[in-house]
This record gives sequence, structure tokens and C-alpha cells, in this order.
Amino acid sequence: MDTIILAGGQLECAFAPRLGGALLYLRRQGMDFVRPTRQASLPTQTAGYAMVPFCNRISGGTIWLDGRSWPVQPNFGEPPMPCHGDGWLSEWIVEQSSDAQLIMSLSSRWAPFSYRATQTITIRDSMLRIAIRLTNEADHTMPIALGYHPFFPDAHEAVVTYDAQRFWLEAPDKVPTEPISIPPELDHAAGRPMSPHWRNNTVDGWDGTVGIAWRDGRHLVMQAEQMEALHIYRPVHDSFFCLEPQSCVSGAMGWQDGARHGVRPVARGEYIEASVTFQPTLC
Repeated sequence: MDTIILAGGQLECAFAPRLGGALLYLRRQGMDFVRPTRQASLPTQTAGYAMVPFCNRISGGTIWLDGRSWPVQPNFGEPPMPCHGDGWLSEWIVEQSSDAQLIMSLSSRWAPFSYRATQTITIRDSMLRIAIRLTNEADHTMPIALGYHPFFPDAHEAVVTYDAQRFWLEAPDKVPTEPISIPPELDHAAGRPMSPHWRNNTVDGWDGTVGIAWRDGRHLVMQAEQMEALHIYRPVHDSFFCLEPQSCVSGAMGWQDGARHGVRPVARGEYIEASVTFQPTLC
């Protein structure tokens, strides 16, 4: 696994282009703000990765757009489903690399998708920014969604703050079923400890900002652009948790009304963009 290290100010991070373009760590003054990668052979063992050309699971294993449908091969999970696209399972090509910036690209022909994606990763002013662009190279308009899948450490020590309007319930197949108004026990607008219970849910009507404060003085602000949904994943037998900015509600790529929930139709030759920034501080 080749590693590319970026540094600027008090920040240092590393990426592995050949391992799904994955983030390996993000540190400030030697302290970790994402789950540090040890010896990874799979992207799921890293600190994060881009989700292209769709995010999270596809309900029913078939994508829809304007009454037309395309099956997508399962690639992950129990039960097996198309999950997170194929970018996280692919080798990215380094286009440019310097001390504070990395540009990676991926050209994919994963049926029914055909696309070119880039990640432009920059450290500036004590902030890490990951900008994702995807151009549709299929012969016709395709449904597309973008996201980023970070893993955060020390769930039992973290207070999480975000503001959203709706909470999507989870079905047995791990895909959202229906939204509810956020009840008081799930309201993180004023900050709330990360749940010790299983969570695999999307919130939408999200304002694009997350704050995480750990008991040892670490604080992280994550901000997303062009991603209006946030997926919360908290396995009960691990110490990490995930807060995943994404442009659509999980599962919506498999809904015939997915465009209502953030799925974007992208014509041949056109592109969409989204970005996420991480700003870590120490108190």
C-alpha cells in the first residue's frame, strides 16, 4: 500500500490511492481526529473514503430514473447489496501531489455506470478539504449521488452536535423505510453523547455542519457542501462511529422517487460536485 502524506500548519494526514483512495489518518499535534489506520488490507479498515457514484445501500438492488431501471451487482454487506458505489473498492490514480495537495482520479466502467471521478484534497489554514467531482460518461442520463464515509474514534467519549429535521427508520435489510420527526432523545441540535446503541440511520434536512467534542479536549468541525443528508452508523461492539455526509438519503437510489430525496440526474458529459472539510482543534 503506497501512502501519500500531506501536511500544513499543525495538521498531517495520509491517503492510500491504491486502497480505494482512502484516508488513513488525520492528526493535529500528534492526536488523532479520525480512526487511525493500522495495517489495512481493506477500505473498511481505514479512516474514510469517498462514496461514488452513489452512497450507502441501494434499496432492492436496482436504480431508477424517470421510470427506467438498471440492476446493480451486490458488492458488500449482509444481506449482500450494492453499497457505497465502486470507488472505495478501486485503485485511484495520482494526478498531482505536493506537500499540501493531492489530486486523484478514477475512470470506472461498473455497469450500469460509466464515469470519471476526481478527489482534490487540500490542507490549508489548519483544515482538510476533500472535493469530489463526478462526470457521467454513460451514453444517457444516469442517477448519481456522492458522499464521504469517515470513521471517528472513541465513541464513548464523544459529544456530537448537528441540526436536522427528520430521522429515517431502519428496515431489517438495513435500508431506510420512512422518516419521522426527530424525537427529543435523538435530537443533537444542542449536543448529545454519541449513542451506545446500534445506529444505522439517515437524517435529512441537515444544515451541513457537525461538531464532535471528545473528553480529552479534541474538537472537530465537519462541514459539507452539496450534501444535505447525514448517515449515522454506530456498531455496538466497536469503539468507532461514522457520520457520513451524502447527497441523498440512504436507499434512495433504489426508489422511483429518489430525486425527491437527493438523487441527481446527470446527463452525459455533465458533472456534479460535493465537498467535505474537517477542522480539528485542541482545547
